[in-house]
Amino acid sequence: MGAILTTILRYPGYILIGGFVIFVVSLALSVGTQAWHWFPRGGAVLSLSGFFVSVTEILLYRPARPAKFGTVSFEGLARTNRFGFPIFHPDSFPRINFNQTVTPEEIESDRQEQLRAWEEADEIGPTEGADEGHQIKELSDMSKHDLMLLKVAAIFGVVGTLVWAFGDLVGGLPVNCAPTCAQHTTLLMDIAYI
Repeated sequence: MGAILTTILRYPGYILIGGFVIFVVSLALSVGTQAWHWFPRGGAVLSLSGFFVSVTEILLYRPARPAKFGTVSFEGLARTNRFGFPIFHPDSFPRINFNQTVTPEEIESDRQEQLRAWEEADEIGPTEGADEGHQIKELSDMSKHDLMLLKVAAIFGVVGTLVWAFGDLVGGLPVNCAPTCAQHTTLLMDIAYI
């Protein structure tokens, strides 16, 4: 989700106020111009503002994630030397003597040197910090202010949807639509008759 949307969603009161202001402005435009096509658009914005506030918790949800460790997905089996190369614990892999000329003392000496390098190496730490996420609040955890915003958002959603659907009918059908509507009705009846 974009950072702009996340920032906007953190202020649900402003979203509702913005939707209401656009609704009132569209109503004023429709009354002033007697062109009622503005009013449903304001209802749509009012409805969308209510929708966004209603689902804010879901849109902001982000699961908590532990710190991510380097290229090794299992902690404690590898470390890095001063150049950043991985050093593995000498006992983490079985030792097989394919070269029969190597004595057990040489194998143990090599193991001790690898163990010394292991002890000098740095532990692989997290390459990315932990993310505590954003959990969804339950209704019982919400403040009175948040609950009030949810109620207003629900009302805005219902009222905005009704205005969106029927707002253009408030001013009546446009006068210049009557001949066009009659032509469409005749055309539909002709199509249905065929």
